[in-house]
Amino acid sequence: MIDAAKGTRDQFRAWLEAAPDAMVIVDQSGRIVLVNSQTENLFGFSREELLGKPMEFLIPKRFHDKHPSHRDVTLATRTCAPWARGCSFSACARTVRRWPASWRAQVAIPVAGSRGAQGI
Repeated sequence: MIDAAKGTRDQFRAWLEAAPDAMVIVDQSGRIVLVNSQTENLFGFSREELLGKPMEFLIPKRFHDKHPSHRDVTLATRTCAPWARGCSFSACARTVRRWPASWRAQVAIPVAGSRGAQGI
């Protein structure tokens, strides 16, 4: 059973690395638990610099105060908040440059008995 779980984690990590887009995985508290190499390239931060940071680290400061409550609604309802549909978003990189970003909130529902993103 442990070997199967490790194989699943390894497959997920391989899929994540193969993705052509930057992907940031956060836990329920909004802390970054996993990123792919495209995230490093896009934002200019290494994995080590991003892991454990709040997701708000990657968005403009003017959104920092409200974002945690929006995230909590998304997690509680397992859907993207209605206010976010069709909205424009921006992201911040190490160079402090900003650019329009296409954010897609995907809510993963942990399988019973799993440790969620932390088990990845």
